[in-house]
Amino acid sequence: MEETFESRGRKSCKDKVYRWRQEHPEGTRHEACEALGVTYQTICRWWDWDPENAATAMTSGNKAQAVYDWRQANPDSHMEDAICALGLTPATVFKYWDWQPKPKVVAGPKVTSLVTYPESWALAIDALGEKRATFIREALRERLDTLGALPQE
Repeated sequence: MEETFESRGRKSCKDKVYRWRQEHPEGTRHEACEALGVTYQTICRWWDWDPENAATAMTSGNKAQAVYDWRQANPDSHMEDAICALGLTPATVFKYWDWQPKPKVVAGPKVTSLVTYPESWALAIDALGEKRATFIREALRERLDTLGALPQE
């Protein structure tokens, strides 16, 4: 008999939970936990699993987006509401509760030289330590003075 990769190891509880839900459509998660002898977290993980929709299961990327979209639509709600509405585990909702999508970068003007933007030099100098800033400030004053673009203090 040829053994496949899926048949090795412990069986997943998703089939047990799915079958129990088919037999007990009005049952609660706690009842399933007691009847099947698995943890509540396992029940929550597989509660909404459906073999017909398994191909469209949420990945971490769209779980994060789902929590973000739900929060945008329900700004005054609580985490418990999101857990019930989205069917995700409490740990997953907590993990992505403050997640923000990365902003889309719009190409701006290309900066070829800091000499054309003396105000950005002043900001860069302020971010450095005092000794380095003094040295760089003096070197920049000489350079900017020759260019005629001395920044205001």
